[in-house]
Amino acid sequence: MLEADGRASISGEAPDGTTLQRLCRGVAHDVLLMDLSLPGFEPGVLHGCSSPIVIVTSISGANAARGNSFRAIAARVAGVYSKPDDADGWRVLGRELAATVASLTRPRPTGSPVATSRVAELREDDLRVVAIGASAGGPHALRDLLVAAGRRSHARVAVVQHIASGFEADLADWLAADTGLDVQVASRTRSFDPGTVRIAPSGRHMTVTPDLGLEFDEDPPIAGHRPSITVLFRSLRPMPARTIAAVLLSGMGDDGVDELIGLHGRGAFTAVQARSTCAVPGMSRAALARDPSVLELSPPEIGRALSLMAPREAAP
Repeated sequence: MLEADGRASISGEAPDGTTLQRLCRGVAHDVLLMDLSLPGFEPGVLHGCSSPIVIVTSISGANAARGNSFRAIAARVAGVYSKPDDADGWRVLGRELAATVASLTRPRPTGSPVATSRVAELREDDLRVVAIGASAGGPHALRDLLVAAGRRSHARVAVVQHIASGFEADLADWLAADTGLDVQVASRTRSFDPGTVRIAPSGRHMTVTPDLGLEFDEDPPIAGHRPSITVLFRSLRPMPARTIAAVLLSGMGDDGVDELIGLHGRGAFTAVQARSTCAVPGMSRAALARDPSVLELSPPEIGRALSLMAPREAAP
């Protein structure tokens, strides 16, 4: 499937964890494509292997063993895809995997030193809501951003991360443990208080309401995505520009790009992850092609910028 695309070649195949450990020992692979249900797999077999990981799995829903495995390797996960049920689905997945692998192995462009220096000009403001969109390569970038933002910030953070169904809970658990923040999958029964981080649930669009709550719907996917970054960013339109921020992290495609540019034009804080730090720089590249004046920063720089603008005390 990957070799047929012409942009990748297979350097080895492992039917079990023992073989995987042997293949990874002392060999630098560009990308590791794997299923967490691989017989005999445990995170320890990847000791010493620094390759980015793309997961393709048939496991969905709550699964404790899968969750433990994911959390152990989450910092290196560039993407998580579900195995399709039909031939058409496999063809679509093949194209997505080929594009992801090609992007992971492509040389990174340099970032903008001018953008980095502009962070020093930021000051505490009335920031209330931060909306973040991410796709392939997003988990690690999101973690670095949240760590840099720290627990002193009292902005609410709403996240759409493109990820296979069921893994959003594993992602939330890993981020909560690694950052010390209140990170949970969003739902109608969970509060969206200042200082909390809420990740969109699988299969539903998530929006921020004018009264700073969260709502969900099952409207059709946008460009194949539900939840959609575009829908989340669009929900920020009615809010005063000084109170909102929109951020695009590593990912493929252009979900959320048009809305981010629109919010940028209104004067809201907007930023994209520096292409030189992205596992997959497609979304950052698309946004900067539309408007080069959008800030291009590393995830820690974005986090520090947000911490400068957010109030230090909880606001209603």
